[in-house]
Amino acid sequence: MKVIVKEPGKKARVAEVSDIREINQFCGNLDEKGLPLSVVTSDTRGPIGEDVDMYCNEKSAVNADLGANLWGPNNGAMYCGTLVFAGYNGNVNENFGAVSLNDKQTKFVLEFIKKQQD
Repeated sequence: MKVIVKEPGKKARVAEVSDIREINQFCGNLDEKGLPLSVVTSDTRGPIGEDVDMYCNEKSAVNADLGANLWGPNNGAMYCGTLVFAGYNGNVNENFGAVSLNDKQTKFVLEFIKKQQD
């Protein structure tokens, strides 16, 4: 699925991931063995808009050691660590509704990131 990855201090980039585990690997949501989780741990949906989820490390809002990255929706919190943006479809059970971003969503996310950095 097509997602956008935003790492601290780097420009956002489009990437392909296979599933929620790969999203969690980017974000650093790992189990006690260091393997990426197969469940949704921390995502922000409503305030982003356009049926887009922003996935983050489950401790991203309180862990500056991960590297300051991006102000969240409405500048409510600084998110630290790597962020992943994916589409959301409530009718899809696989990957907890995470789906590929379409062109409109991709443009929306890139504009959202730019706005939150300004």
